[in-house]
Amino acid sequence: MKQKFALLSLAPTLVFGLAGCTASPPLIKPDGRSGWVTDIYSVQRLITDTPKCLKGLPPEQLSTGNFVEVRISHYRSYRHVSAIVPPGLNLALHDKVEVSPADCKDGKIPVIQQILSKHR
Repeated sequence: MKQKFALLSLAPTLVFGLAGCTASPPLIKPDGRSGWVTDIYSVQRLITDTPKCLKGLPPEQLSTGNFVEVRISHYRSYRHVSAIVPPGLNLALHDKVEVSPADCKDGKIPVIQQILSKHR
């Protein structure tokens, strides 16, 4: 009986300990927010229907860069922002990412800072 109790008392420690192994890494930027990639923009789409946030970029940058749409939790709803994907960062739909800044205010364009977790 004592062995069963000892094993049962260790179960929550094991469960929470293993859950910690799958946690996302910490955010890099103080103004960074986590979100999910909901769309990967094609060059054709960017040229014909440029998202509001990316309208200030030159056509050369739009045609050579990688851009995504990220859904960010905002209180009880969501906000969608367009963001630049740095070279060498391979994103897929539904990856959890850090984006900074989390909006397009003051002419700043959001940039993906890191992948927090890959979609399985």
